[in-house]
Amino acid sequence: MLKNTVKACKNSLRKKYKAIRNDIGEYNRKEYSNRIAEKLLSSEFYVNSDIILAYASIGDEVETYSIINHAL
Repeated sequence: MLKNTVKACKNSLRKKYKAIRNDIGEYNRKEYSNRIAEKLLSSEFYVNSDIILAYASIGDEVETYSIINHAL
């Protein structure tokens, strides 16, 4: 029962935040992606890391290719 409740809650949150992402717009998405990349790449955690894991963004997600290229 609890498993179904958690799953329903997660699905609801995914749907909510996907709708928010869809409404951001291309220009703002690029701006936000650049800001996120700048913050991450200058963070102490990133700079001092020996191993970096990342995902390849798709669709309207935060663009991660600049971060991946920097890590390589």
